[in-house]
Amino acid sequence: MIEPVESQAFTLLVTVLTGVIVGVFFDLYRVTRSVLGLGPVATAVGDILFSLFATTVAFTFLLATCWGEVRFFMFLGFGAGFAGYRAVLGRRVIGGAVSVVEACHRARRRARLGVREASFRLRRAAARVRKTAARARRRVAAVRRTRPEAGVVCGPLRLLHPRRKG
Repeated sequence: MIEPVESQAFTLLVTVLTGVIVGVFFDLYRVTRSVLGLGPVATAVGDILFSLFATTVAFTFLLATCWGEVRFFMFLGFGAGFAGYRAVLGRRVIGGAVSVVEACHRARRRARLGVREASFRLRRAAARVRKTAARARRRVAAVRRTRPEAGVVCGPLRLLHPRRKG
């Protein structure tokens, strides 16, 4: 049975868009692969998995538009969509993905430095508190040695606790 030209044109358009979509995912995979620094074996496994993913996407679009019938112009549509994407938008998508990855690295670095700075300030404040407490303990001990009648309570707490009369 012969399909109408409109149906074939729609199928061609869908295959071109599928080629563009596969191209976007391919570039995102490339950026991910370079960020992770995969070795040759992991790269081969990733390439095989991406090929399976791309085949699944293409087959799903073919099933949705033309009941899985494969014709030569569909391969041309996939190739044209992928090549057109790479020529027009490929560098921009890769640049955007790399910018996002770099922004995430910068945010993580700033957060790590912020935590480090905060912990440093907390340690410095804790050291000041320990130093002040040690100074207060020394003063209390000096007061106890010089004035035993002051008892345990000294300073502003004396107002709350009257002196014991012995």
